[in-house]
Amino acid sequence: MFGHNSNIFVSISLSYDFARGHERSYMTPHHNWMISVESPKYSLPINQRRDSKPIHYSVSWNQEEHRYDLQRVSPTNLGIVGSVLIQRNAPITAQKLFNQLEASLYDLPSKIDGSEDTEHWIRFALDALQHDKIIQTFDVEMFMNFSQAYLARRMDGEGPARIEYSRLHKDHSQKEKKGFWVSYPQRTANYERRNVYGGLM
Repeated sequence: MFGHNSNIFVSISLSYDFARGHERSYMTPHHNWMISVESPKYSLPINQRRDSKPIHYSVSWNQEEHRYDLQRVSPTNLGIVGSVLIQRNAPITAQKLFNQLEASLYDLPSKIDGSEDTEHWIRFALDALQHDKIIQTFDVEMFMNFSQAYLARRMDGEGPARIEYSRLHKDHSQKEKKGFWVSYPQRTANYERRNVYGGLM
């Protein structure tokens, strides 16, 4: 389990549901939005070994209880398409973050549009984490537009596997003019094919 500080991401994975039509079967793609947390790569004491493998949290609808349940999930099918860093060194452990997200579900309103369950939840979760001062304050709708544009590029095989949300920086307007800019070290796994650095305009 992680130490007292954590890096927090919004991650998106891709999965498919099989459906049967009148003449043939087909697959319906779904984007699964998650809150991901991992220990900072470098932290004190430096001689203490830490598990830096990300932990992913998301929700599913509990039909019997008529509520959302928060779960630790393992990205399936094609794995994680991309991740956006939204908070460095948050003063919270992975377990406490889970507890906070779970407690906030009591206030999660019913879906009122056509968004998928996890996208509906992620907007609410970001608001809740900002309210609890776990992550920095930013416009959630603007962030979602940013993330969806990033997701579209990743689905086209472009862009880095991990980026940092540029608007967390005071000088984001200057950096955004350059397109991709140095921000966060990458890893390779599933969709995460490129060992590069980047941010998205």
